[in-house]
Amino acid sequence: MSIKFKAAVLEKFNKKLNIVELATRYPEKDQILVKLKYSGICKSQIMEIDGKRNNKKWLPHMLGHEGSGVITQIGKNINDFKIGDKVFLSWIKNNKKDCSAIKYIKNNQIINAGKVTTFNSFALVSRNRVYHLPKNIDYKTGALLGCAFPTGFGMILKSISKQKKIKLLIIGLGGIGLSSLIAANNLGYKNIHVLEKSKKKIEHVKKYIKNNNIKYYFSNKVITKEYYDNIIETSGNINILSKSLNFIHNKGKIVFASHPDTKLKIKINPHELIKGKKIIGSWGGNIKFEKDIDQITKIIKKSKFINKLFLDKVYSLKQINLAITDFRKGNIVRPLIKF
Repeated sequence: MSIKFKAAVLEKFNKKLNIVELATRYPEKDQILVKLKYSGICKSQIMEIDGKRNNKKWLPHMLGHEGSGVITQIGKNINDFKIGDKVFLSWIKNNKKDCSAIKYIKNNQIINAGKVTTFNSFALVSRNRVYHLPKNIDYKTGALLGCAFPTGFGMILKSISKQKKIKLLIIGLGGIGLSSLIAANNLGYKNIHVLEKSKKKIEHVKKYIKNNNIKYYFSNKVITKEYYDNIIETSGNINILSKSLNFIHNKGKIVFASHPDTKLKIKINPHELIKGKKIIGSWGGNIKFEKDIDQITKIIKKSKFINKLFLDKVYSLKQINLAITDFRKGNIVRPLIKF
């Protein structure tokens, strides 16, 4: 027996996603079937659409890795979830067993999928990418628990100094950079600077994060050389990432979680590293939901404005290509698809 549903599928690079009807069977033993309520759109999907993730061999394939919904079916031997549970989906996996390959069918054609996809009204998901939605977190906010919040919050919680008086620079106010800013502000960091090229985005953020001690810059030319203790780099701009070593002092550290083209390489003067400067990558903020979800939830609940700040516009699945266009233009922080 199969289930039919609508999905946005990537069939050709640099083209619009096609909205098609797909079919899938009920879940196997390590799979869960989720009816999606919301899905976020991340820079990762833009890179996939543009063919900058070495993903040609998987075409046509499904997209999306952060979403929220309700469980409609579970595979056998799964005893930590039940039908009707409210959940969020994430590319960040836990220590549960990975499921077998997930594939969908379109008129007898196989459509490839990863272990989690969210640009679809129903999703067959590996059990190790499914998490219970925390109490009092709605589906809308919960969608961003899949990527933006854990990565941005985690970079602050796990990778930078706990000393609240450090000089901190956050580069980029996309979903992850903005999450880092919210976390740093809520945790009481005293000396936060932000570098963001979009004045429109900065004005939007300042409407909700009312802290006059946060300083905003539109150009890296005004950044003081060797000034910062820690930098959170989320811009995806290779040149900015390469230059950011110049912005920290000799014991400073850069933490980055951006999405540059895989063909591009950063340029580093080795002498800067010899001085003691550090640059490290962050994979999902080094978050383990089993241990960290309570702290993440606490930050979200303290931020009463969070939906307005992130999710000022919601799109239908039919409007997903418009959402992608708006995202590319920087007109929206995090597009949200409602099913």
